[in-house]
Amino acid sequence: MSSPTPTDIRPPAESPSVPPGFPWSLAVPLAVWLGMTLWAAIFVATYTSPIPFMDDLELVTGLGPEGRTDLDFWWAPANEHRILLPRAIYMGLLALTHDFRSGMWFQVVAQSLLALSLILFARRVRGRSSLADAFFPLLLLHWGNATNFLLGMQITIAVPTVLTSAFVMLGTLRPGLPSPRAAAWMGVCTFLLPLNGGFGLTQLPPLLLWMLVAGCVALRSPDPSSRRSGRNLLAGVAACVALVIVYFIGFHFPEQHARSFDAPSIVRTAIQFLSLNLGPIAERFRLLAPLATAGFGLLALWWAFRAGPRERLRAGVVLAGIAAAVTIALSVGVARTESGYSAGLAPRYVILPAPYAISAYLALCLFGPRALAELIQTLATLALALALPHDAAHGKRLGEQHLGSALALQDAVSAGAPIDAIVVQNWRAFYPSPEGFRTRLEWLYQAGYPPFASGTGAGGRSAWPGDDRHFMFTPRPRHIREPVPGLPRRVLQENAYQLRADSEVWLPKAGDAQKLQARFGVLPNAWNGALGAGRTTDGLAFVVEWIEGEAPPRELARRVLDPVRSEADRGVQSLELELPAGPGELVLRTLNVSGANQDLDWGFWARVEVR
Repeated sequence: MSSPTPTDIRPPAESPSVPPGFPWSLAVPLAVWLGMTLWAAIFVATYTSPIPFMDDLELVTGLGPEGRTDLDFWWAPANEHRILLPRAIYMGLLALTHDFRSGMWFQVVAQSLLALSLILFARRVRGRSSLADAFFPLLLLHWGNATNFLLGMQITIAVPTVLTSAFVMLGTLRPGLPSPRAAAWMGVCTFLLPLNGGFGLTQLPPLLLWMLVAGCVALRSPDPSSRRSGRNLLAGVAACVALVIVYFIGFHFPEQHARSFDAPSIVRTAIQFLSLNLGPIAERFRLLAPLATAGFGLLALWWAFRAGPRERLRAGVVLAGIAAAVTIALSVGVARTESGYSAGLAPRYVILPAPYAISAYLALCLFGPRALAELIQTLATLALALALPHDAAHGKRLGEQHLGSALALQDAVSAGAPIDAIVVQNWRAFYPSPEGFRTRLEWLYQAGYPPFASGTGAGGRSAWPGDDRHFMFTPRPRHIREPVPGLPRRVLQENAYQLRADSEVWLPKAGDAQKLQARFGVLPNAWNGALGAGRTTDGLAFVVEWIEGEAPPRELARRVLDPVRSEADRGVQSLELELPAGPGELVLRTLNVSGANQDLDWGFWARVEVR
């Protein structure tokens, strides 16, 4: 890119004027923005829980009266990411709200404000609004972003997306150099990016390169304002480089993360990553999505390269924004290719490549032929709109699974289950290891946060563990044989005891008892698909046996439930039996019927009474 002459970089007279009045071409994008914001808010309100999951659980060491928030808490890497800024934002929100959902709401607000800013910004730089500007809320607020909306620490994804997009807007607000104030804010954006870990750090090189070139060019200008802009840009470069040096002091990549240096694999993963501009549907259209994404960017680049001398610096900002997305895509290719063939299509990345699409869209606003640019933008907007049903299905599936796990944990705690049983039953949904989950549950308990608090505040705690775990049995069991610890919980409005196949509950018979009454069934999450596609039980057998002395067991009742295939086998079933005369014992068995993997063969007994 050749350096413009001093006359090229003097501030222009004014940006394109915006027509007076309130045109319908602006009303429609604003209506879409409002609708998409409400849609994202409905998702958070419906499916999120005040109980922290996964990365959110790492914050609990800083909560409560004994919380630890030393330098190591803020600066220690999470995997290979130093995420001081997201931690600070999230901890500040928790201090204000005592609710882990505040991190999810922050993402909705941040992405909604970014979408609104881009709608108004496109109107300003183009000189008018376009119906196609609905592109921005469709890109940033769909339910395909469910993985991020369900975890507060995914602020780590939202913040660098906002910062890179803000950098591009500040740099393209007018032809030539940005104003001194805009240049200073561009420096702030780049300085904050590394504080979001690798998601921000890897986007820096193209942005810093533009700042360095533009700053050096500006210092040659006879205009004092341009020279101030140049000094601000170069100061931002120096501060950012210093921070990056500090970032890597004592830094090391986690040993468990393999990195790939196979060029074709890296490129494949990077292309997958960039195709996520279309949302999770990119996994279904593995050829069309990358082609559409690449075509959109290449057309924008073509007209940016053709910009006249007076627009070269502004075109350079757009190129830097696109390049920033490409550099993070390549870094994902290096760092994540070894995790699988579809490594670049991880749902948590959906919002990350947005600066690529945003920069390309703005390039068309600035440099493309009016009619052709609007046609391309309209086609891109329609593609995002057509993906909404897929986004909705994707989000609903993940949301139901997430909420089901949260409710199961809350039920177990409310029922007074011991911590060992709670950990065994729930750790897979909440943390990578049972030991780590147990430790973090204890921290949550000490800090008074859900699932141990009433409501969403740090108030009272649940009784944990409880004194009587078998209150749904009368009389209480003499012995329970369980392959893994069962636990009491609320199931389908019943106080039930949850057991995995193959288990036995031994009940003594009172001398004059004549009947057994009981309720039983299969746990809903074992058959309704909430744990993921294909992860369901293959059925359970519920058996009642009578044992008297040394005589062989006598089967009194057997019922096989297959709720995946039979609606009649869903819900709560009832049982009433006449008991044999004389002393003896009842055994309630919950059995695997196929001999296959029984990890999801979970049943329950409720309101068991011998009378």
